[in-house]
Amino acid sequence: MMKKSQLQTERLAEVPVSTERAKGKVWFTSVRKFKGLEAKAVLLIDGNVSKLHGPLMQRILYVGCSRANDYLQIALLQESGTTSDTGKFYSKLLCE
Repeated sequence: MMKKSQLQTERLAEVPVSTERAKGKVWFTSVRKFKGLEAKAVLLIDGNVSKLHGPLMQRILYVGCSRANDYLQIALLQESGTTSDTGKFYSKLLCE
């Protein structure tokens, strides 16, 4: 489990954030720890586009994306000066 000291904040846009599941708070955790669970809204962050091409990372991303019941937002990092064929990757992900 993520330690509270790693989170760096207890509020995000005036919404309480927690490293533990708690009513009325945004739960900040890893995809692996969230496997088998679901939520109305999921914000998937801190993914690096250059690392998404292997089968393991694609499965992890799929697990993270499939946890959302109503709303999914994905924020990925693409390193400066690199190119990526993310369009084909997303099309494949959404069609499976």
